[in-house]
Amino acid sequence: MISYKEISHFFPRAERAVLALLLTVALVSSTFLIDKSIFSSARVRSLANTGETLSIAHIGTTESLNSLYCTSSMTVRTACSLAFSGLFSVDPFNHTLKNALANEMSISNDLKTYTVTLQRAQFHDNVAVTSADVVFTYNTLVKDPSYDGPYKGAFNGVKITAQDPNTVVFTLDEANTFFPYNLTIGILPQHILDDVQSINDFLSHPFNRNPIGTGKYKASSIVKDSNTSEIRLTAFNDFFGEKAYIQNIHLTGYSKIEDLKRDMHKFDIAYAENLATETTNNDYTAYDFTLPQYVGLFFNNNSGPLNNKNIRLAIKVGTDRNKVAQLADSLQLVDSPLPEVLTQKITYDLEKAKSLLNTAKVSADTPIEIKLVYRKDPMLEKVATEIAQQWKPLGINCILIGQEFGELQNNFLKPRSYDVLLIGERLGGNIDLYPYFHSSQIKYPGLNFSLYKNVAVDNLLSKIRLTLDNQEQKKLLNQAYDKILEDMPVLPLYTNRDTIFINKRVHNTFLPANPTSPEQLYALISAWYIAEKQIWI
Repeated sequence: MISYKEISHFFPRAERAVLALLLTVALVSSTFLIDKSIFSSARVRSLANTGETLSIAHIGTTESLNSLYCTSSMTVRTACSLAFSGLFSVDPFNHTLKNALANEMSISNDLKTYTVTLQRAQFHDNVAVTSADVVFTYNTLVKDPSYDGPYKGAFNGVKITAQDPNTVVFTLDEANTFFPYNLTIGILPQHILDDVQSINDFLSHPFNRNPIGTGKYKASSIVKDSNTSEIRLTAFNDFFGEKAYIQNIHLTGYSKIEDLKRDMHKFDIAYAENLATETTNNDYTAYDFTLPQYVGLFFNNNSGPLNNKNIRLAIKVGTDRNKVAQLADSLQLVDSPLPEVLTQKITYDLEKAKSLLNTAKVSADTPIEIKLVYRKDPMLEKVATEIAQQWKPLGINCILIGQEFGELQNNFLKPRSYDVLLIGERLGGNIDLYPYFHSSQIKYPGLNFSLYKNVAVDNLLSKIRLTLDNQEQKKLLNQAYDKILEDMPVLPLYTNRDTIFINKRVHNTFLPANPTSPEQLYALISAWYIAEKQIWI
Protein backbone atom coordinates (compact mmCIF):
# COMPACT_ATOMS: atom_id res chain seq x y z
CA MET A 1 0.00 0.00 0.00
CA ILE A 2 1.32 3.44 -0.93
CA SER A 3 1.29 5.92 1.96
CA TYR A 4 0.33 9.58 1.88
CA LYS A 5 3.95 10.49 2.71
CA GLU A 6 5.24 8.60 -0.34
CA ILE A 7 3.09 10.53 -2.87
CA SER A 8 2.78 13.94 -1.24
CA HIS A 9 6.02 15.34 -2.82
CA PHE A 10 4.44 15.12 -6.32
CA PHE A 11 1.95 17.92 -5.38
CA PRO A 12 2.35 21.59 -4.59
CA ARG A 13 1.87 22.62 -0.95
CA ALA A 14 -1.70 23.94 -1.44
CA GLU A 15 -2.79 20.77 -3.20
CA ARG A 16 -1.17 18.61 -0.52
CA ALA A 17 -3.67 19.98 2.02
CA VAL A 18 -6.59 19.10 -0.27
CA LEU A 19 -5.14 15.63 -0.79
CA ALA A 20 -4.81 15.09 2.95
CA LEU A 21 -8.47 16.07 3.44
CA LEU A 22 -9.64 13.72 0.69
CA LEU A 23 -7.66 10.80 2.12
CA THR A 24 -9.05 11.46 5.58
CA VAL A 25 -12.62 11.42 4.24
CA ALA A 26 -11.86 8.19 2.36
CA LEU A 27 -10.45 6.60 5.49
CA VAL A 28 -13.48 7.56 7.59
CA SER A 29 -15.85 6.32 4.88
CA SER A 30 -14.09 2.97 4.55
CA THR A 31 -14.10 2.55 8.32
CA PHE A 32 -17.84 3.22 8.38
CA LEU A 33 -18.40 0.64 5.65
CA ILE A 34 -16.37 -1.95 7.56
CA ASP A 35 -18.26 -1.24 10.79
CA LYS A 36 -21.58 -1.41 8.97
CA SER A 37 -20.61 -4.81 7.56
CA ILE A 38 -19.69 -6.08 11.02
CA PHE A 39 -22.88 -4.55 12.44
CA SER A 40 -25.11 -6.23 9.87
CA SER A 41 -23.51 -9.64 10.41
CA ALA A 42 -23.75 -9.48 14.25
CA ARG A 43 -26.51 -11.42 15.98
CA VAL A 44 -29.10 -9.78 18.18
CA ARG A 45 -29.92 -11.63 21.37
CA SER A 46 -33.06 -10.89 23.40
CA LEU A 47 -32.76 -11.33 27.13
CA ALA A 48 -35.49 -11.29 29.73
CA ASN A 49 -35.54 -7.98 31.55
CA THR A 50 -36.01 -8.07 35.32
CA GLY A 51 -38.68 -5.94 36.88
CA GLU A 52 -42.18 -5.32 35.58
CA THR A 53 -45.54 -6.15 37.15
CA LEU A 54 -47.72 -9.13 36.25
CA SER A 55 -51.47 -8.76 36.84
CA ILE A 56 -53.59 -11.87 37.45
CA ALA A 57 -57.35 -12.33 37.89
CA HIS A 58 -58.97 -15.37 39.53
CA ILE A 59 -62.18 -16.27 41.34
CA GLY A 60 -62.18 -16.12 45.14
CA THR A 61 -61.60 -13.31 47.61
CA THR A 62 -59.59 -13.39 50.81
CA GLU A 63 -58.28 -11.14 53.56
CA SER A 64 -55.76 -13.61 54.96
CA LEU A 65 -53.16 -16.08 53.76
CA ASN A 66 -51.40 -19.05 55.30
CA SER A 67 -50.15 -22.36 54.00
CA LEU A 68 -52.49 -24.57 56.07
CA TYR A 69 -55.72 -23.24 54.53
CA CYS A 70 -54.72 -22.70 50.94
CA THR A 71 -57.30 -24.59 48.89
CA SER A 72 -60.45 -22.48 49.31
CA SER A 73 -60.11 -20.69 45.94
CA MET A 74 -57.77 -20.33 42.99
CA THR A 75 -56.79 -16.89 44.29
CA VAL A 76 -55.60 -18.36 47.58
CA ARG A 77 -54.05 -21.43 45.92
CA THR A 78 -51.94 -19.27 43.62
CA ALA A 79 -50.78 -16.87 46.34
CA CYS A 80 -49.86 -19.75 48.65
CA SER A 81 -47.90 -21.56 45.95
CA LEU A 82 -45.82 -18.43 45.36
CA ALA A 83 -45.38 -17.34 49.00
CA PHE A 84 -44.78 -20.68 50.75
CA SER A 85 -42.56 -23.73 50.19
CA GLY A 86 -42.81 -27.25 51.52
CA LEU A 87 -39.99 -29.73 51.96
CA PHE A 88 -40.82 -31.05 48.49
CA SER A 89 -42.84 -29.98 45.47
CA VAL A 90 -44.56 -32.04 42.79
CA ASP A 91 -43.14 -31.80 39.29
CA PRO A 92 -46.03 -30.48 37.15
CA PHE A 93 -44.99 -32.56 34.13
CA ASN A 94 -44.11 -36.05 35.41
CA HIS A 95 -45.79 -35.73 38.86
CA THR A 96 -42.73 -36.96 40.75
CA LEU A 97 -41.46 -35.32 43.92
CA LYS A 98 -38.53 -32.95 43.73
CA ASN A 99 -36.61 -31.15 46.44
CA ALA A 100 -37.79 -27.78 47.68
CA LEU A 101 -36.65 -26.91 51.23
CA ALA A 102 -35.35 -30.47 51.52
CA ASN A 103 -31.79 -31.19 50.47
CA GLU A 104 -31.94 -34.96 50.84
CA MET A 105 -34.24 -37.72 52.09
CA SER A 106 -33.39 -41.26 53.21
CA ILE A 107 -35.90 -44.08 53.74
CA SER A 108 -35.48 -46.99 56.15
CA ASN A 109 -35.66 -50.57 54.90
CA ASP A 110 -39.05 -51.11 56.53
CA LEU A 111 -40.41 -47.99 54.72
CA LYS A 112 -41.51 -46.48 58.04
CA THR A 113 -38.80 -43.90 58.76
CA TYR A 114 -38.13 -40.89 56.52
CA THR A 115 -35.16 -38.70 57.40
CA VAL A 116 -35.04 -35.31 55.69
CA THR A 117 -32.13 -32.88 55.75
CA LEU A 118 -32.77 -29.23 54.95
CA GLN A 119 -30.96 -27.05 52.49
CA ARG A 120 -29.95 -23.50 53.36
CA ALA A 121 -33.02 -21.34 53.02
CA GLN A 122 -34.49 -18.23 54.59
CA PHE A 123 -37.89 -16.91 55.47
CA HIS A 124 -38.95 -13.60 53.95
CA ASP A 125 -37.65 -11.81 57.06
CA ASN A 126 -34.22 -13.35 56.36
CA VAL A 127 -34.28 -15.74 59.33
CA ALA A 128 -32.93 -19.21 58.49
CA VAL A 129 -35.30 -22.17 58.17
CA THR A 130 -34.61 -24.94 60.71
CA SER A 131 -36.06 -28.31 61.63
CA ALA A 132 -37.91 -26.60 64.50
CA ASP A 133 -40.06 -24.78 61.93
CA VAL A 134 -40.95 -28.09 60.27
CA VAL A 135 -41.88 -29.76 63.57
CA PHE A 136 -43.92 -26.70 64.58
CA THR A 137 -45.85 -26.62 61.30
CA TYR A 138 -46.61 -30.31 61.00
CA ASN A 139 -46.68 -31.48 64.61
CA THR A 140 -48.06 -28.50 66.54
CA LEU A 141 -50.52 -27.19 63.95
CA VAL A 142 -51.50 -29.83 61.37
CA LYS A 143 -51.71 -32.60 63.97
CA ASP A 144 -53.76 -30.44 66.35
CA PRO A 145 -57.10 -32.27 66.82
CA SER A 146 -58.91 -28.96 66.27
CA TYR A 147 -57.32 -28.42 62.86
CA ASP A 148 -60.04 -28.81 60.23
CA GLY A 149 -58.20 -27.71 57.12
CA PRO A 150 -57.48 -29.53 53.84
CA TYR A 151 -54.53 -31.48 55.28
CA LYS A 152 -56.33 -32.89 58.29
CA GLY A 153 -55.13 -36.43 58.90
CA ALA A 154 -51.95 -36.02 56.82
CA PHE A 155 -49.75 -36.89 59.80
CA ASN A 156 -51.98 -39.27 61.72
CA GLY A 157 -49.84 -42.08 63.09
CA VAL A 158 -46.63 -40.13 62.34
CA LYS A 159 -44.04 -39.17 64.96
CA ILE A 160 -42.18 -35.99 63.95
CA THR A 161 -38.90 -35.09 65.66
CA ALA A 162 -35.98 -32.72 65.06
CA GLN A 163 -32.76 -34.72 65.08
CA ASP A 164 -30.67 -31.55 64.81
CA PRO A 165 -31.28 -28.01 63.47
CA ASN A 166 -31.11 -29.26 59.86
CA THR A 167 -32.62 -32.76 60.13
CA VAL A 168 -36.21 -33.91 60.64
CA VAL A 169 -37.27 -37.52 61.21
CA PHE A 170 -40.75 -38.82 60.36
CA THR A 171 -41.61 -42.22 61.87
CA LEU A 172 -44.78 -43.91 60.60
CA ASP A 173 -46.91 -46.50 62.38
CA GLU A 174 -47.51 -48.20 59.03
CA ALA A 175 -45.40 -48.23 55.89
CA ASN A 176 -46.62 -45.86 53.18
CA THR A 177 -44.46 -45.09 50.16
CA PHE A 178 -46.79 -42.21 49.22
CA PHE A 179 -46.19 -40.44 52.56
CA PRO A 180 -43.62 -37.91 51.20
CA TYR A 181 -46.38 -36.25 49.15
CA ASN A 182 -47.65 -34.87 52.48
CA LEU A 183 -44.37 -33.00 52.86
CA THR A 184 -45.36 -30.48 50.19
CA ILE A 185 -47.35 -28.47 52.78
CA GLY A 186 -45.77 -25.02 53.21
CA ILE A 187 -43.53 -24.48 56.24
CA LEU A 188 -44.39 -21.70 58.72
CA PRO A 189 -41.94 -19.63 60.84
CA GLN A 190 -41.93 -20.68 64.48
CA HIS A 191 -39.99 -17.57 65.53
CA ILE A 192 -42.88 -15.34 64.43
CA LEU A 193 -45.54 -17.66 65.82
CA ASP A 194 -43.77 -18.52 69.07
CA ASP A 195 -46.83 -17.46 71.07
CA VAL A 196 -49.01 -19.96 69.18
CA GLN A 197 -49.81 -23.11 71.15
CA SER A 198 -52.73 -24.43 69.10
CA ILE A 199 -54.44 -24.07 65.74
CA ASN A 200 -57.02 -21.74 67.32
CA ASP A 201 -54.24 -19.38 68.41
CA PHE A 202 -52.88 -19.49 64.88
CA LEU A 203 -56.17 -18.61 63.16
CA SER A 204 -56.51 -15.42 65.19
CA HIS A 205 -52.85 -14.41 64.81
CA PRO A 206 -51.87 -11.19 62.93
CA PHE A 207 -49.58 -13.40 60.82
CA ASN A 208 -52.52 -14.29 58.58
CA ARG A 209 -52.71 -10.71 57.30
CA ASN A 210 -48.94 -10.32 57.11
CA PRO A 211 -47.73 -13.77 56.09
CA ILE A 212 -44.07 -14.75 56.05
CA GLY A 213 -43.04 -17.79 54.03
CA THR A 214 -40.05 -19.06 52.10
CA GLY A 215 -41.48 -18.84 48.57
CA LYS A 216 -40.10 -17.06 45.53
CA TYR A 217 -42.50 -14.17 46.25
CA LYS A 218 -43.41 -12.45 49.51
CA ALA A 219 -46.79 -10.89 50.24
CA SER A 220 -46.47 -7.15 50.66
CA SER A 221 -50.19 -6.40 51.16
CA ILE A 222 -53.65 -7.98 51.24
CA VAL A 223 -56.64 -5.69 50.67
CA LYS A 224 -60.28 -6.83 50.48
CA ASP A 225 -63.52 -5.02 49.68
CA SER A 226 -67.07 -6.26 49.14
CA ASN A 227 -66.51 -7.77 45.67
CA THR A 228 -62.77 -8.23 45.22
CA SER A 229 -59.50 -8.70 47.04
CA GLU A 230 -55.97 -7.92 45.93
CA ILE A 231 -52.79 -9.64 47.07
CA ARG A 232 -49.58 -7.85 46.11
CA LEU A 233 -46.48 -10.01 45.87
CA THR A 234 -42.85 -8.97 45.46
CA ALA A 235 -39.98 -11.19 44.32
CA PHE A 236 -37.89 -12.49 47.22
CA ASN A 237 -34.27 -11.81 46.30
CA ASP A 238 -32.90 -14.35 48.79
CA PHE A 239 -35.10 -17.21 47.57
CA PHE A 240 -33.23 -20.53 47.75
CA GLY A 241 -34.21 -21.56 44.21
CA GLU A 242 -34.30 -19.96 40.80
CA LYS A 243 -34.90 -16.20 41.01
CA ALA A 244 -37.86 -14.71 39.15
CA TYR A 245 -37.55 -12.15 36.35
CA ILE A 246 -40.92 -10.56 37.11
CA GLN A 247 -40.54 -8.37 40.17
CA ASN A 248 -44.18 -7.75 41.17
CA ILE A 249 -47.41 -9.70 40.95
CA HIS A 250 -50.81 -8.16 41.60
CA LEU A 251 -53.32 -10.97 42.16
CA THR A 252 -56.96 -9.89 42.11
CA GLY A 253 -59.68 -12.22 43.28
CA TYR A 254 -63.30 -11.72 42.21
CA SER A 255 -66.38 -12.99 44.01
CA LYS A 256 -68.38 -13.22 40.76
CA ILE A 257 -67.27 -14.61 37.41
CA GLU A 258 -69.40 -12.00 35.60
CA ASP A 259 -67.24 -9.22 37.08
CA LEU A 260 -64.05 -11.05 36.12
CA LYS A 261 -65.27 -11.43 32.53
CA ARG A 262 -66.09 -7.71 32.41
CA ASP A 263 -62.62 -6.69 33.66
CA MET A 264 -60.60 -9.42 31.98
CA HIS A 265 -58.96 -7.03 29.51
CA LYS A 266 -57.26 -5.25 32.42
CA PHE A 267 -55.15 -8.30 33.32
CA ASP A 268 -52.20 -10.20 31.91
CA ILE A 269 -53.68 -13.53 33.06
CA ALA A 270 -57.25 -14.63 33.70
CA TYR A 271 -58.53 -18.00 34.83
CA ALA A 272 -61.77 -19.33 36.22
CA GLU A 273 -63.61 -22.59 35.73
CA ASN A 274 -65.82 -22.37 32.65
CA LEU A 275 -64.41 -19.00 31.62
CA ALA A 276 -65.67 -18.93 28.03
CA THR A 277 -63.18 -18.34 25.22
CA GLU A 278 -65.46 -15.78 23.57
CA THR A 279 -64.64 -13.35 26.37
CA THR A 280 -61.09 -12.96 25.04
CA ASN A 281 -59.56 -11.02 22.17
CA ASN A 282 -56.50 -11.39 19.97
CA ASP A 283 -54.24 -10.05 22.73
CA TYR A 284 -54.57 -13.35 24.60
CA THR A 285 -53.40 -16.90 24.05
CA ALA A 286 -55.62 -19.69 25.39
CA TYR A 287 -53.91 -22.68 27.06
CA ASP A 288 -55.95 -25.82 27.77
CA PHE A 289 -55.14 -28.16 30.65
CA THR A 290 -56.71 -31.06 32.55
CA LEU A 291 -56.39 -31.74 36.27
CA PRO A 292 -56.23 -35.18 37.96
CA GLN A 293 -59.73 -34.84 39.30
CA TYR A 294 -63.20 -36.06 38.46
CA VAL A 295 -66.81 -35.51 39.40
CA GLY A 296 -68.71 -38.63 40.36
CA LEU A 297 -71.79 -40.04 42.06
CA PHE A 298 -70.82 -41.63 45.37
CA PHE A 299 -73.34 -44.19 46.62
CA ASN A 300 -73.84 -44.78 50.34
CA ASN A 301 -72.98 -48.49 50.63
CA ASN A 302 -73.71 -48.58 54.34
CA SER A 303 -77.38 -47.64 54.63
CA GLY A 304 -80.39 -46.67 52.57
CA PRO A 305 -81.50 -47.96 49.16
CA LEU A 306 -78.01 -47.70 47.61
CA ASN A 307 -76.59 -50.44 49.82
CA ASN A 308 -78.32 -52.76 47.31
CA LYS A 309 -75.64 -53.73 44.78
CA ASN A 310 -78.15 -54.33 41.96
CA ILE A 311 -79.47 -50.77 42.27
CA ARG A 312 -75.93 -49.41 42.04
CA LEU A 313 -75.15 -51.57 39.00
CA ALA A 314 -78.45 -50.47 37.41
CA ILE A 315 -77.51 -46.83 37.87
CA LYS A 316 -74.11 -47.57 36.31
CA VAL A 317 -75.65 -48.69 32.99
CA GLY A 318 -78.87 -46.68 33.26
CA THR A 319 -77.24 -43.25 33.43
CA ASP A 320 -76.66 -41.62 30.05
CA ARG A 321 -73.35 -39.95 30.89
CA ASN A 322 -73.04 -38.56 27.34
CA LYS A 323 -76.01 -36.31 28.03
CA VAL A 324 -74.32 -35.16 31.22
CA ALA A 325 -71.12 -34.32 29.36
CA GLN A 326 -73.10 -32.33 26.80
CA LEU A 327 -74.14 -29.83 29.47
CA ALA A 328 -70.92 -27.86 28.82
CA ASP A 329 -68.16 -27.85 26.21
CA SER A 330 -65.51 -28.19 28.92
CA LEU A 331 -66.81 -31.53 30.26
CA GLN A 332 -64.96 -34.70 29.27
CA LEU A 333 -66.24 -38.20 30.13
CA VAL A 334 -64.09 -40.42 32.33
CA ASP A 335 -64.49 -44.13 33.08
CA SER A 336 -62.00 -44.25 35.93
CA PRO A 337 -60.73 -41.95 38.70
CA LEU A 338 -57.19 -42.24 37.30
CA PRO A 339 -55.96 -42.33 33.69
CA GLU A 340 -53.55 -45.10 34.76
CA VAL A 341 -56.52 -47.26 35.78
CA LEU A 342 -58.83 -48.09 32.87
CA THR A 343 -59.85 -51.71 33.09
CA GLN A 344 -63.21 -51.35 31.31
CA LYS A 345 -65.44 -48.79 29.62
CA ILE A 346 -68.77 -47.84 31.15
CA THR A 347 -71.55 -48.19 28.56
CA TYR A 348 -75.18 -47.06 28.61
CA ASP A 349 -77.72 -49.93 28.51
CA LEU A 350 -81.22 -48.90 29.53
CA GLU A 351 -82.79 -52.36 29.21
CA LYS A 352 -80.11 -53.94 31.38
CA ALA A 353 -80.70 -51.21 33.97
CA LYS A 354 -84.44 -51.95 34.08
CA SER A 355 -83.74 -55.68 34.42
CA LEU A 356 -81.40 -55.12 37.38
CA LEU A 357 -83.91 -52.80 39.04
CA ASN A 358 -86.65 -55.40 38.63
CA THR A 359 -84.62 -57.83 40.73
CA ALA A 360 -84.56 -55.12 43.41
CA LYS A 361 -88.34 -54.58 42.94
CA VAL A 362 -87.83 -51.02 41.72
CA SER A 363 -89.72 -49.58 38.77
CA ALA A 364 -91.70 -46.53 37.71
CA ASP A 365 -94.74 -48.14 39.37
CA THR A 366 -92.86 -49.04 42.57
CA PRO A 367 -90.36 -46.19 42.94
CA ILE A 368 -87.84 -45.49 45.67
CA GLU A 369 -86.91 -42.07 47.05
CA ILE A 370 -83.30 -40.99 47.65
CA LYS A 371 -81.45 -37.89 48.83
CA LEU A 372 -79.00 -36.67 46.17
CA VAL A 373 -76.72 -34.11 47.83
CA TYR A 374 -74.32 -31.83 45.96
CA ARG A 375 -72.11 -28.82 46.55
CA LYS A 376 -73.93 -25.66 45.49
CA ASP A 377 -72.41 -24.78 42.16
CA PRO A 378 -74.11 -23.82 38.85
CA MET A 379 -72.61 -26.75 36.91
CA LEU A 380 -73.22 -29.34 39.64
CA GLU A 381 -76.80 -28.12 39.92
CA LYS A 382 -77.30 -28.71 36.19
CA VAL A 383 -75.77 -32.18 36.50
CA ALA A 384 -77.95 -33.06 39.52
CA THR A 385 -81.07 -31.94 37.67
CA GLU A 386 -80.14 -33.96 34.56
CA ILE A 387 -79.45 -37.06 36.67
CA ALA A 388 -82.78 -36.74 38.49
CA GLN A 389 -84.65 -36.48 35.18
CA GLN A 390 -82.89 -39.57 33.83
CA TRP A 391 -83.54 -41.67 36.94
CA LYS A 392 -87.22 -40.82 37.40
CA PRO A 393 -88.50 -43.15 34.60
CA LEU A 394 -86.40 -45.93 36.19
CA GLY A 395 -88.29 -45.62 39.45
CA ILE A 396 -85.72 -43.54 41.36
CA ASN A 397 -87.09 -40.24 42.64
CA CYS A 398 -84.42 -37.77 43.75
CA ILE A 399 -84.71 -35.18 46.47
CA LEU A 400 -82.05 -32.67 45.35
CA ILE A 401 -80.19 -30.90 48.16
CA GLY A 402 -77.61 -28.26 47.21
CA GLN A 403 -75.38 -26.87 49.97
CA GLU A 404 -72.54 -24.39 50.26
CA PHE A 405 -69.33 -26.26 51.08
CA GLY A 406 -69.32 -25.34 54.78
CA GLU A 407 -72.93 -26.49 55.19
CA LEU A 408 -72.28 -29.58 53.09
CA GLN A 409 -69.34 -30.49 55.27
CA ASN A 410 -71.19 -30.08 58.57
CA ASN A 411 -74.62 -31.38 57.57
CA PHE A 412 -73.71 -34.26 55.29
CA LEU A 413 -70.01 -35.09 54.88
CA LYS A 414 -69.21 -35.40 58.57
CA PRO A 415 -72.27 -37.52 59.52
CA ARG A 416 -72.29 -39.24 56.06
CA SER A 417 -76.07 -38.63 55.90
CA TYR A 418 -76.87 -38.94 52.19
CA ASP A 419 -77.92 -41.63 49.77
CA VAL A 420 -75.97 -40.27 46.81
CA LEU A 421 -73.29 -37.58 46.89
CA LEU A 422 -72.45 -35.60 43.75
CA ILE A 423 -69.00 -34.11 44.30
CA GLY A 424 -65.56 -33.75 42.77
CA GLU A 425 -62.43 -35.42 44.10
CA ARG A 426 -58.96 -34.06 43.39
CA LEU A 427 -56.48 -36.93 43.37
CA GLY A 428 -53.15 -35.09 43.44
CA GLY A 429 -49.89 -36.28 41.98
CA ASN A 430 -49.81 -39.97 42.88
CA ILE A 431 -51.79 -43.15 42.15
CA ASP A 432 -52.78 -43.87 45.74
CA LEU A 433 -56.50 -44.77 45.92
CA TYR A 434 -56.21 -45.73 49.60
CA PRO A 435 -57.78 -42.46 50.89
CA TYR A 436 -60.82 -42.93 48.65
CA PHE A 437 -61.67 -46.64 48.84
CA HIS A 438 -59.99 -48.17 51.93
CA SER A 439 -62.43 -49.03 54.70
CA SER A 440 -60.29 -47.19 57.28
CA GLN A 441 -61.22 -43.93 55.51
CA ILE A 442 -64.99 -44.23 55.94
CA LYS A 443 -65.24 -41.85 58.87
CA TYR A 444 -64.66 -38.11 58.43
CA PRO A 445 -62.18 -36.67 57.49
CA GLY A 446 -61.57 -39.73 55.33
CA LEU A 447 -62.46 -39.40 51.65
CA ASN A 448 -64.25 -42.75 51.30
CA PHE A 449 -67.54 -40.98 50.54
CA SER A 450 -69.19 -44.27 49.51
CA LEU A 451 -68.58 -45.87 52.93
CA TYR A 452 -67.15 -48.73 50.90
CA LYS A 453 -65.81 -51.93 52.52
CA ASN A 454 -64.07 -54.77 50.75
CA VAL A 455 -61.36 -56.82 52.48
CA ALA A 456 -59.66 -57.83 49.21
CA VAL A 457 -59.54 -54.20 48.06
CA ASP A 458 -58.20 -53.11 51.46
CA ASN A 459 -55.37 -55.65 51.19
CA LEU A 460 -54.45 -54.59 47.66
CA LEU A 461 -54.49 -50.87 48.47
CA SER A 462 -52.32 -51.50 51.53
CA LYS A 463 -49.92 -53.62 49.48
CA ILE A 464 -49.49 -50.79 46.97
CA ARG A 465 -48.19 -48.63 49.80
CA LEU A 466 -45.52 -51.23 50.55
CA THR A 467 -43.77 -51.10 47.17
CA LEU A 468 -41.56 -48.48 45.59
CA ASP A 469 -41.76 -50.09 42.15
CA ASN A 470 -44.05 -47.98 39.96
CA GLN A 471 -44.96 -50.81 37.57
CA GLU A 472 -45.83 -53.15 40.43
CA GLN A 473 -47.96 -50.39 41.96
CA LYS A 474 -49.94 -50.02 38.73
CA LYS A 475 -50.42 -53.79 38.43
CA LEU A 476 -51.86 -53.98 41.95
CA LEU A 477 -53.94 -50.87 41.32
CA ASN A 478 -55.60 -52.47 38.29
CA GLN A 479 -56.43 -55.56 40.33
CA ALA A 480 -57.97 -53.39 43.05
CA TYR A 481 -60.01 -51.33 40.62
CA ASP A 482 -61.41 -54.44 38.91
CA LYS A 483 -62.84 -55.49 42.26
CA ILE A 484 -64.12 -51.96 42.96
CA LEU A 485 -66.00 -51.98 39.65
CA GLU A 486 -67.72 -55.24 40.61
CA ASP A 487 -69.20 -53.48 43.66
CA MET A 488 -69.76 -50.11 41.94
CA PRO A 489 -69.47 -47.79 44.98
CA VAL A 490 -69.02 -44.77 42.69
CA LEU A 491 -70.00 -43.82 39.15
CA PRO A 492 -67.33 -41.57 37.56
CA LEU A 493 -68.93 -38.92 35.37
CA TYR A 494 -66.53 -36.36 33.94
CA THR A 495 -63.50 -34.21 34.34
CA ASN A 496 -63.16 -30.56 33.38
CA ARG A 497 -61.00 -29.39 30.52
CA ASP A 498 -60.00 -25.92 31.69
CA THR A 499 -58.47 -22.92 29.95
CA ILE A 500 -56.21 -20.16 31.18
CA PHE A 501 -55.79 -16.96 29.16
CA ILE A 502 -52.41 -15.20 29.02
CA ASN A 503 -51.70 -11.88 27.36
CA LYS A 504 -49.18 -12.15 24.55
CA ARG A 505 -46.95 -9.54 26.18
CA VAL A 506 -45.99 -12.22 28.74
CA HIS A 507 -43.22 -14.42 27.31
CA ASN A 508 -41.81 -17.90 27.93
CA THR A 509 -45.02 -19.22 29.50
CA PHE A 510 -44.40 -22.95 29.16
CA LEU A 511 -47.36 -24.57 30.93
CA PRO A 512 -48.06 -28.18 31.96
CA ALA A 513 -50.96 -29.84 30.15
CA ASN A 514 -51.74 -32.09 33.13
CA PRO A 515 -50.77 -30.32 36.36
CA THR A 516 -51.58 -32.07 39.64
CA SER A 517 -53.32 -28.92 40.93
CA PRO A 518 -54.38 -25.66 39.22
CA GLU A 519 -51.78 -23.50 40.97
CA GLN A 520 -49.08 -25.59 39.27
CA LEU A 521 -49.77 -23.51 36.17
CA TYR A 522 -47.42 -21.05 37.87
CA ALA A 523 -44.75 -23.62 38.75
CA LEU A 524 -42.32 -22.22 36.15
CA ILE A 525 -43.17 -18.57 36.69
CA SER A 526 -39.54 -17.76 37.55
CA ALA A 527 -38.73 -18.06 33.83
CA TRP A 528 -41.62 -15.87 32.66
CA TYR A 529 -40.91 -12.31 31.64
CA ILE A 530 -42.77 -9.33 30.22
CA ALA A 531 -40.21 -6.90 28.78
CA GLU A 532 -36.98 -7.88 27.10
CA LYS A 533 -33.73 -6.12 26.33
CA GLN A 534 -31.57 -6.66 23.24
CA ILE A 535 -27.79 -7.01 23.18
CA TRP A 536 -25.34 -7.43 20.28
CA ILE A 537 -23.16 -10.50 20.37
